[in-house]
Amino acid sequence: MGFLRNLFRNEVSSVSAIPEVQGRLKKTYNYVYERRQWLRGQSMKHKVEGIIQAAISPYSKNYTKWEIYFKDVNLRKTSNFVLEYYILWDFVRRANFYMSTNGKITTHEFDAFGQKEIFKEKQEKIYQYLREGSRREAIEKVIKGVNQNSILLARTLKANPIIQLLAKEFSFFQENLLQNTHQLPVFSFYSNEVVEDYFGAGKHLPLKKFSSLNLSLKDATIGSSVNGWNKEEIDTGNFFRFMKQLAGKIQIGRELLVDSSEYYKYAPTNFFNQRKLLEAESYTQTVVAEAWFLEEQTSLTLIEEDYGS
Repeated sequence: MGFLRNLFRNEVSSVSAIPEVQGRLKKTYNYVYERRQWLRGQSMKHKVEGIIQAAISPYSKNYTKWEIYFKDVNLRKTSNFVLEYYILWDFVRRANFYMSTNGKITTHEFDAFGQKEIFKEKQEKIYQYLREGSRREAIEKVIKGVNQNSILLARTLKANPIIQLLAKEFSFFQENLLQNTHQLPVFSFYSNEVVEDYFGAGKHLPLKKFSSLNLSLKDATIGSSVNGWNKEEIDTGNFFRFMKQLAGKIQIGRELLVDSSEYYKYAPTNFFNQRKLLEAESYTQTVVAEAWFLEEQTSLTLIEEDYGS
């Protein structure tokens, strides 16, 4: 585990001249991300913890300005560690961007900071911990291409599970505000979501969502979503052909099983249509019997909130 601590902790502290986040509402969260996966008989387990800061400012009717900064990234425990995955996990640590009310990050005017230093650090880690020359060349080629393209940097950040949870929560609350025209104390609605590139190779995971927001409680506002597989939005034949290539031989008739949910806890205060988010959790498990298993759990806990400039 010593080399894993070096892989993450030293990277963050060595990057200099990165500006602090600025915005109308500044939040600092502890985050925890856990991932368990089984594929081709191999099991993998990863856990990452740390601190993220987010500053949010009103911009227009449909967009909000965000500034984020991963202040701390720590890999706590792992089995069958996949270095390539975490080389990209925090490849973008400090960025400014715009987010739509439905939780989509725009690539227009996307700015990332400290990428030159981060690229050098990642390059050093690749040569230090990857012995196989072809693997080194492949991941080095990937990060070099990403580092030279702001659109790819934005997509890399969007793939980070902590950013995905922040975007889900932002979309969840905005949708409730927009659709709850009668200001009901308990409001529920249906929506759809697509988890892009969930299976890799451009294969997405479409979900049907049933969401509820309880505004009637005195001490807290509770939000939740229960999600299932949206079979109408996927070519199942093409999907299972892809799964067979990915996982090896699978029996005809296998089903994709999906278990997915979200939970949000807010303090009963309001600031430009943003509740004070105290806790957030997201859980997704997908299974194809004898072929595929992926379980991800992400959580955020508020440390500090400040009304800035």
